[in-house]
Amino acid sequence: MPQRFDDSAGAGERGVALVLVLWLLTLLAILVVGFAGDGRTQLHLARNQHESAAAQALADAGVAFAVLGIFDPAPSTQWRADGQVHVVQYGGGELQVSVQDEGGKLDLNVAPLSLLANLFRVQGVANADQLARAVVAGRPAAVSNDGGQGAAAITPAFVAVEDLRRMPGVDWKIYDLIEPFVTVYSGSPQFDPMTAPRAVLLSLPDVQENTIDEFIIERTAPAAIGADFSLVVSHGDVAAAAPLRVFTVRAEATTAVGARFVREAVVILTAQAELPYRILSWRSAHRNDGAS
Repeated sequence: MPQRFDDSAGAGERGVALVLVLWLLTLLAILVVGFAGDGRTQLHLARNQHESAAAQALADAGVAFAVLGIFDPAPSTQWRADGQVHVVQYGGGELQVSVQDEGGKLDLNVAPLSLLANLFRVQGVANADQLARAVVAGRPAAVSNDGGQGAAAITPAFVAVEDLRRMPGVDWKIYDLIEPFVTVYSGSPQFDPMTAPRAVLLSLPDVQENTIDEFIIERTAPAAIGADFSLVVSHGDVAAAAPLRVFTVRAEATTAVGARFVREAVVILTAQAELPYRILSWRSAHRNDGAS
């Protein structure tokens, strides 16, 4: 009688082995796909980092262009520190660079209360008078160096414009309205009308917008010939021309593929041949559309 063998156990083992092999193959496929996806992600991140670095380098070059433009001895090509935007094609990208004289702004530490209130009002700040009074009230009184009648030494209330955020009621919306037109670098109760932004000029008492607009056009003429300085003369206590000393450079760079970076630098002129200028502040900034 032929002998019969029961192979059910072996068949079961082969089935388990087959399932295990299929599971391993599936796992291997998942790992391969995952590694490929990670590779593409890493490549994408590397490209983004490269473009970001390129945009940053381009913006930094824009600061150098601005400083060179300020030192240009030719009046026809010298850059003015009145906020005018210069478009420069460089390094395969585009730069939009402006230079703004800090002396054309209102100094938070010494500007008259009336000018600050007018500026805040012009910029649409609802509590303009209240905020201006708070700024002035926050200024410390002069303290004599020798405890007697000696020269006064004053510690400024505002070390940086960002200190405005400490003032009651100043949220980011109000801060963004004010920040471009105030400074802590001029140290003067006056501002320079030849470089002042439009909003600062409108802070002068009893002025008309059309008069300010005409003055801005006239002051850009070579040597400002023909400019109507009667606007300034009548406000000589708060507006007076002064040599350029501290200015802010804003350089917005866009690479060929659309990466963007904005650099802001505050520069002080030293009048020293070996070191004609120094950088007081160096930071990344915000684009005009509000994105960082």
